[in-house]
Amino acid sequence: MRLNHLDKTASKILDMLTGGLSRHTNTHRKVGAGKNSLFMDVNINRLGNDAVGALLGRKYSVSHVYLDDARLLCSDPEMEFFHSRGLWYPYMLDRAGQMKFSIIFGLNWAVNKKLQRAHTKFANVWMRNIKWQQKEYFKDFKKA
Repeated sequence: MRLNHLDKTASKILDMLTGGLSRHTNTHRKVGAGKNSLFMDVNINRLGNDAVGALLGRKYSVSHVYLDDARLLCSDPEMEFFHSRGLWYPYMLDRAGQMKFSIIFGLNWAVNKKLQRAHTKFANVWMRNIKWQQKEYFKDFKKA
């Protein structure tokens, strides 16, 4: 079964966001556009290794985060990816509390090809938006 993966530019952006995060230390990074920015911070988390991670590779979560009523930390959107053999594969998108998995892991895998393709298209655009919004973090970015 062939899964959709991120294109080269989006992959390089995600590589820069996740670089240096490990399973045991430095498991989280926050990238902010600045105190007076109109853009939300980006949170990147290295997810724990489970049986799926051991089989597929490293798993990460990327999200835009904001405070709701200055009390509740919310993320919209949030995506989860796994990184295997140098490629990034999106498998979950949570937008406004509607979590959708395009790949269900377990003894019997289930893949919603249409949804996984949509997740990949969204992630390719979103990574470019993150790069544009977080200009300072990506100032040394060179096209893939």
